[in-house]
Amino acid sequence: MASHESFCKNLVDYFRQAALGLVIWFWTKIPPLYVITLLIILAILFITTAQIRVINQWFGLNQSTIINIRRMAIWLFLYAFALLIYLLFDSTHRNPSGSNIEISPKSNIEIAENLKKQGRKILSDKGRYGLDEAIQKFEEAQKYAKQDGAISYYIGWLKDLNYSIFKKGECQNPSERYADTLRLFDENPQKNDIEHEMVIEKGHYFTNKEHRNGGHDRAIDIYNKYILKKDDYDISNPVTYLALVSRGMANFWKGKYELSGDDFEKALAEEPSNQVVYNRGSVYAMYAYARGDYSEAITWYKAAIYGGEVQLKNGKIIKVSGESDLDEARRDLGFALLLDKKSKRDPKDRYTEALGEFNEAIEINKNNHDNNGDSINYYAYVGKGIAEFLLRDIETAKLTLGKVPENDLYSDIAKRYLMKIEQCESSDQSKCVDHLNDVTLSDMVTHPILTGDGISRMFGNVTVHEEELDPVLSLEHKAMYKGPCP
Repeated sequence: MASHESFCKNLVDYFRQAALGLVIWFWTKIPPLYVITLLIILAILFITTAQIRVINQWFGLNQSTIINIRRMAIWLFLYAFALLIYLLFDSTHRNPSGSNIEISPKSNIEIAENLKKQGRKILSDKGRYGLDEAIQKFEEAQKYAKQDGAISYYIGWLKDLNYSIFKKGECQNPSERYADTLRLFDENPQKNDIEHEMVIEKGHYFTNKEHRNGGHDRAIDIYNKYILKKDDYDISNPVTYLALVSRGMANFWKGKYELSGDDFEKALAEEPSNQVVYNRGSVYAMYAYARGDYSEAITWYKAAIYGGEVQLKNGKIIKVSGESDLDEARRDLGFALLLDKKSKRDPKDRYTEALGEFNEAIEINKNNHDNNGDSINYYAYVGKGIAEFLLRDIETAKLTLGKVPENDLYSDIAKRYLMKIEQCESSDQSKCVDHLNDVTLSDMVTHPILTGDGISRMFGNVTVHEEELDPVLSLEHKAMYKGPCP
């Protein structure tokens, strides 16, 4: 009976010691506590061995307690020895910046992911003023994950933003800057929507910055390769939806209007969008340019601005809410009203309506410039000046056209109309503005807003996200498309 009680007591002691060992083990999994733990163990060892007699004299311990303390001391000594061996050979908690240290692949990935999260948090918290700090984090992450295409993208994108916003770093065109990123995307398929959105942003960059050097084709290629694969894609996914609309715009700028319209209609059949309705209207405007009938384009532009119903080619009728702040849609609606020669309306009514749309477009654009730093689009001023000219408000037309800066893209067109006004006034042609043909809007062919070249210079259509997909990638969204090079 006594031996049974002794066995049970010893078993309880062993369990107690094992529990203490587990507590110490988990405690030491926190690297900064290694040294503290070892110091505590060594102190206990010193007290329970060298000073055991002193303790006995102070506290009057019985023989059984002394035996248990000695047993604990031996156990702690063995544990301390095992811990020291663990510290010497375990590589996962060593200094990751050491030059001669090898880290396991799993640890490399964890470190890289942690650094990526830190970089994204910096951008989320500091915005444009965290670019340098974020670049450092992503460059550090790249040391541990050289095959991560997302990290490569972040570095190139942030350097582009740095140059666009602060003129820092090297001016390098996007095809060079992102060649390595696209190679890595080829070798390592994208894992999530954020990485797919990077592909879309890259496509936007190609179409906006390299549109005269095969940029539209490059954009379409990467949309098809990475997201829109063989028509086997889910349009209900917001990122895929955006890729489809982006491909539609790239086809539009290439002059592939039927393909462009098909992409827009697929997107609209899935989810009506004011922006995409506006884009679809631009396709109709392209078809109308030759025959002068802009009625369909006008219908779609008005739906994008004021809301209403439009019919897709498959007969489906969709309803859109309208967005009054779409200044580009208002501007293009104004030009469509001026150019709508087949309309049975009184020309003066059309010109008056067009003038109202140009005024709204200018005001909205001005507010965007004041609030967000957006660049002013002076083509709406050209339209406004033409409308005023057609309405015989010649002095006001001269003032409006004169507001287009000398170095602006549309300065030459403004000058041509100012010259027409001067010729009109000098020749006493009092009725020179009675009819559209008397003004000869063929001057607009120089940079026609409703043709591929004109719209590709606007860069506004496809780069507007109606919903914010990833807040970090939306950082300085418009600065991104200016490109790193002048």
